Amino acid sequence: MTYFLIGDSITLTLLIVLIFIFAYYVWVIYDSFISSKWKFNDLNFSYNLRTNNIFRRLGMPGPAPIPILVFSHRLARHLSEKGYSMVPRDTMNYFTQLLNQILVRRRQYIERRNDFIQMMIDHEEEVKHEEQVEKQERQSEIVKKTLNDKEILGQALVFLVAGYETTSVLISFFFYVMATEPVIQEKVYNEIRQELGDDEVTYEKLSQLQYLDMVINETLRMYPPFTRFERVASNNYQLGNYDIPKGTIISVPVYPIHHDPNVWPEPEKFIPERFLPTEKAKRHPMTYLPFGDGPRNCIGMRFALLEAKLAIVKALRLVEIQKCDKTEVRNDHFTIDYVIIS
Repeated sequence: MTYFLIGDSITLTLLIVLIFIFAYYVWVIYDSFISSKWKFNDLNFSYNLRTNNIFRRLGMPGPAPIPILVFSHRLARHLSEKGYSMVPRDTMNYFTQLLNQILVRRRQYIERRNDFIQMMIDHEEEVKHEEQVEKQERQSEIVKKTLNDKEILGQALVFLVAGYETTSVLISFFFYVMATEPVIQEKVYNEIRQELGDDEVTYEKLSQLQYLDMVINETLRMYPPFTRFERVASNNYQLGNYDIPKGTIISVPVYPIHHDPNVWPEPEKFIPERFLPTEKAKRHPMTYLPFGDGPRNCIGMRFALLEAKLAIVKALRLVEIQKCDKTEVRNDHFTIDYVIIS
C-alpha cells in the first residue's frame, strides 16, 4: 500500500476555506460581543499576553489560519506573499523588539544563558572566527551559513508555537492512557522508583527509563499530534506508476500509517512492547512518523521528548492517575489535527 496524496483541487479548496473563514468570523463576533469566556485576568503581563494572542489565533476553535494551512498550501503561500500573517502583527512586532533586546545583551556579554538563542549566537561567533582564519591563511573556500536576526526570530517562534500545544497533547494522552491502563501505569511507576528512587532527576537518569520510552512511543503511535505532514517535491520524480512533477505537494497520512494492521497487529490496542528493539527491527522505519522524518523532521523532537518525560516522571512520583465515572474509554480514537508543510 502506498501512502501519499498528490495535489489538490483549487475550486474545492477555496470553497472549504471560505466556509471555514466565514465560520471563524461568526465565532469572533460571538466571542467579542456575546461570550465572556475569554478573560485575560492575570495574563496582563506583556509576554504572557502576546503569547496568548498567538495561540488564541492559531488554536481551536475557529481561527482561520488552521483551515487555510490544512486545505491549501498554495493559498497559504499566496496570502503570505500578500502580507497576510498567521501571527498578529502587533504580537510579531513585540517579539521582534524583545529578541533584538536579548541579542544586544548577549552579544555585549551582559548576560549568558543555556538556551536556543545563545546557541545561535555562539555558532555565529564560531563561524566568524573561522572565516577570519580562513581569509588570513587562504586555505579554504568553504562558505558557512549562519542565521541572521530575522531567521533566529523565525526559528524561536517555531519552537514556541510548534512545541507548545504538541507537547501538551502528548502529555494529556499519556495520562489518559495511564488512567485507562492501570497495569501499564504500575510498570512505569515501578521503573521510575527502581531507576531514580528519590534522587534528583537528570538527563542521564531519564535516558535509563526504557519502559517509559516504549509507553511514550506507543502513545505517539496511537495519538500522533500531527495526523499528517506534507512535503513539496524539489525535483521531478518517478515513484512506481506515479509521475511526481517538481513542486507537487505530497501529503503523508501519519494517522492511517500508525493504524495500519499490516504493520501494527491489533492497532487499536495499546501495546508498549511493540517498541522493543527486536520488534522495531522488524518494521520499516517510515512506518512510525510522529515527528516526520528526513532532513526536515521536527527540529525540537529531542527537546519535546525530554520535556514530556520530565513532566511525566515528576507527576507519577507524586500521584496515581485514576479514571472517574466521566472518563470515556473509547474504541475509536481522537486526535488534535496539525499539518506540517515544508
